[in-house]
Amino acid sequence: MRIGIPTDTHDDAAATSRALPACSTAGCSPIVHGGDAGSPFTARLIKNSFPAHPAVSGNSDGDRIHRSLVLDIKPAPRSAEVEGTRIVIFPIQKGGYH
Repeated sequence: MRIGIPTDTHDDAAATSRALPACSTAGCSPIVHGGDAGSPFTARLIKNSFPAHPAVSGNSDGDRIHRSLVLDIKPAPRSAEVEGTRIVIFPIQKGGYH
């Protein structure tokens, strides 16, 4: 299993659109977002590129409610099961978790 771990996409749709195919080419499936996805439109890019996957909120994520309607996103740290393997997802954030 190869897991792609994009993080800090911060609504950079162009960079996110380049990174997701690179994850696919590398054989990553699923992907796990490590925080700071940005707004729901960036979350949709991620969701439409890969099967359902876990994500965590970052320290500069706004619009948490609408983004959580698109991604399986929870506060960090969080644990999740990915293809039968339990993982823990947490960004290293100055000032703690939100």
